[in-house]
Amino acid sequence: MVENRSKLIEEIPWTKTHTITFAAFAVGLLLEGYIFSLAFIASYWYQVPLYLEKLLFS
Repeated sequence: MVENRSKLIEEIPWTKTHTITFAAFAVGLLLEGYIFSLAFIASYWYQVPLYLEKLLFS
């Protein structure tokens, strides 16, 4: 039963919905990476106290 289900899933054609979903996921990961790296980069722009710097990096 599980094998039949996996074969059916593998045979589903790639559609416009799949493309839009994949593009949205990729853009989301790109924005997440940008936001998380911005905190590390911005810590060198201003003098940040050490206890806040650790919080900023986490």
